[in-house]
Amino acid sequence: MLVMFVCQANVGRSQVAEAYFERLSQHEVCSSGLRVDESMARNKPASNKLKDNSQHSLPYMLERGVDISEKERTQITPELVAAADRIVAILPAEEVPPFLAESGKLTVWDLPDPVDHPNAAWAIFDEIGERIKALVAEIG
Repeated sequence: MLVMFVCQANVGRSQVAEAYFERLSQHEVCSSGLRVDESMARNKPASNKLKDNSQHSLPYMLERGVDISEKERTQITPELVAAADRIVAILPAEEVPPFLAESGKLTVWDLPDPVDHPNAAWAIFDEIGERIKALVAEIG
């Protein structure tokens, strides 16, 4: 089974979810973002790797003994959606595009973007970790 986690920019929530899931489950996992290409064009980072993009997720995961600095940001595509068996969108339901909502594979975790709530970033990531534990208990 391939599980895909999705957020806006594939820098924070979805990357943390992917890292937790990868540690706890035997299933395949990937992550992507709805606005990766837009964000890359606007911010012009040195690369699409988290070491050049992350404000919160990289130090959060490093403190937990997981280095995600070489993980790359990925723009979601209909092909990625088709390849996934289960999709978890970590964003408000109203931000989910129709092609995801209509996939029949979607679960929405309505958690705020740490970029908009920097003082709550780690609490948001902790909540993702708890939800990953529950998801792994459900599917293995």
